Amino acid sequence: MPGFLIGGNAMLRLPSSQISRESADPRFRDRGAGLAPAVIIVGLLALSAAVVYGTGGTSQAYPHVVYVPIVMAAAYYGGIGALASALLAGFVVLGPLMPLNTLTGESQPVEGWLFRTVFLVAVAGTVAVLIKQIRSEKGAKLFAESHNASSRLPNWSELQNQIDGFLRGSGLRKPHALLAIEANNLEQIAYTLGGSVVDQLPALMYEQVRAILPRSHSVYHGRSNRLAVLLPTEEMAVPEAVSKAITAFRRPVRLDDIPVYLDVTVGSADIETESKTAHEAMRQVNLALETAKHQARRHVHYRRENDTSSRRNLTLLGQVPAAISADQFQLFYQPKVDLETREVVGAEALIRWMHPEHGLLSPGHFMPQIENTALIDDITAWVVETAWRQLRSWRMAGIGIELAVNVSPRNLLNTGLVPSLKRLFDQDGDAAALFEVEITESAVIADAQKTVRQLHEIRELGAQIALDDFGTGYTSLRYLTELPLDKLKIDQSFVRRLQQRNAEASVVNAVIQLGQELGLTLIAEGIEEEGIRGHLMHLGCHQGQGFYFSKPVPPATLQGMLGRPLPVHTAAS
Repeated sequence: MPGFLIGGNAMLRLPSSQISRESADPRFRDRGAGLAPAVIIVGLLALSAAVVYGTGGTSQAYPHVVYVPIVMAAAYYGGIGALASALLAGFVVLGPLMPLNTLTGESQPVEGWLFRTVFLVAVAGTVAVLIKQIRSEKGAKLFAESHNASSRLPNWSELQNQIDGFLRGSGLRKPHALLAIEANNLEQIAYTLGGSVVDQLPALMYEQVRAILPRSHSVYHGRSNRLAVLLPTEEMAVPEAVSKAITAFRRPVRLDDIPVYLDVTVGSADIETESKTAHEAMRQVNLALETAKHQARRHVHYRRENDTSSRRNLTLLGQVPAAISADQFQLFYQPKVDLETREVVGAEALIRWMHPEHGLLSPGHFMPQIENTALIDDITAWVVETAWRQLRSWRMAGIGIELAVNVSPRNLLNTGLVPSLKRLFDQDGDAAALFEVEITESAVIADAQKTVRQLHEIRELGAQIALDDFGTGYTSLRYLTELPLDKLKIDQSFVRRLQQRNAEASVVNAVIQLGQELGLTLIAEGIEEEGIRGHLMHLGCHQGQGFYFSKPVPPATLQGMLGRPLPVHTAAS
């Protein structure tokens, strides 16, 4: 009988492959199949007859031995089996043919063996009902332990059992891969439609998946917004399955009669005997999924080299608090150069980690992991205070250049950022005008209203605001008028190909014109040659950064570059 998932107003049919796997599980199926138990039951009835006859007939206590085959019949064949066994015991084994007393040959009275038969039938029925109830409760408990309560799909524990069976050689016989599919916009949907409606989402996600994958696949429900798929790769390769899954989710699902589009990310991993355990295989696919999410990619397949890097990054993350206390972090400064005069007019503070084992580490080795934890507040606080001290030091030396620091989306959602900046700016109000806070487009997307409010408060303290990596995110153009911006930074991905592709040149030209109309200072990132500098200057861009001018350098080196035009040959250094 086909199974159904019922959630809210949705009734969803489970595929036969999913149901057949569960019905084949000995924990859920009825054990009353096969002839072997029947042969044993008949043998026990015959043995009971021999015991009763040999011990003197039905007048003795030994007739009670017939309860054993009756209980066994109820256990293996349910009510019908128990009834048949009771009737056989009552009419044949202990019926009129069995003497009341074998020594005298006295027969049983009719009412005696009839009453006994009725009693045995009653006992058989009671035992059958009790066994059915016990089995039902046990089955329900096992089902609850191995299935998700809302979607009624097998859960992570059941997936682990399946993979362990495969790795031991007793389960899956063919090559399989594991896919993890996660809906990234679950919270947004929950805020809009409510949590009770979102409970239907995994079942609806399952419907999208089962329609495009092989019948022999199995789907498991882990987290509220994550499904896992056990995929036979001989029937469908991973790239094909992922492509079909992503395409399937381009169609909306209906929640509360509202078409909802799911933004999904997929991680995948091959299940190999080298994985040793199901836990390891599941860790690998989860790592691939988290890597895809972090890199803003639709799909990432697990690679061992990525795993090694991830383990090192995780180790580094645990060392951050001690590294702050031990002053292992340093700030390097990349010059911002006036494109016309070639003079350094500002700098961007960039963090480096002087690690005692790994040497000087760039932000790419540790900042992505830090940004996903509360440690980002500690790191940003350190960067802001260190940069502020450097800015004031330069001012006291008569150097009045602007200095920018990067602030993450998480920092902007922290109510402690503005008070900490105010505390610093109260020390030197004039220096605040030279202090610049750089944000990325993702910071605006995270919580637009709160971000705009926070930035206005920072702007009111006297600092400047710059929008970094413009053109790579999804910022609505209206935010350019709502945000209190002073500067707009053109992303290096457009700048580096400025003279190679007309499309990039058109984008850069449009951004520059837009910035000029809004009265913003325009800064181009990633300048690596003289021709690009000249092209940008001709288009009207004001400032630039890049290795053509200088890589990030210590503060003393930057100080030596001030007060004079940078030579053209700096590109070769």
